[in-house]
Amino acid sequence: MQVQLKQIVVPPGQQLLMTDVSWQMYQQLLEEFGEKRGSRINYSQGVLEIKKIKICELIEG
Repeated sequence: MQVQLKQIVVPPGQQLLMTDVSWQMYQQLLEEFGEKRGSRINYSQGVLEIKKIKICELIEG
């Protein structure tokens, strides 16, 4: 079963963690999200974290 990016909903201030993610999948997700995304995407040792940014976080930088 595959999940499409548009199926993932992360409320502002919340995070989604995924395990067993390959570096290639991480790179593909970055490409799909694009430069102007409202989420922070982190990757470490097969764990992918997608965190939805709150508006105040964008303003504070």
